[in-house]
Amino acid sequence: MQSIKISVKQADLAEILNTMREWLDRERCNLWHFRHASDETGFIVIDAGFAAGDACAEAFRQRFGGTA
Repeated sequence: MQSIKISVKQADLAEILNTMREWLDRERCNLWHFRHASDETGFIVIDAGFAAGDACAEAFRQRFGGTA
């Protein structure tokens, strides 16, 4: 499994989640998990898990500016 982590401002969370859901549906990507939690700086860290080798993982990272 490959996890992509993305940090977003709390005020932007709803908009980002909607954009991600639309993108995932359009690209027909399947997730192993999708979690979020606050970090120590007040940002929300989104953790999206994809199957190992899934091309969606890298495309998701590039589209949303995440880290692997």
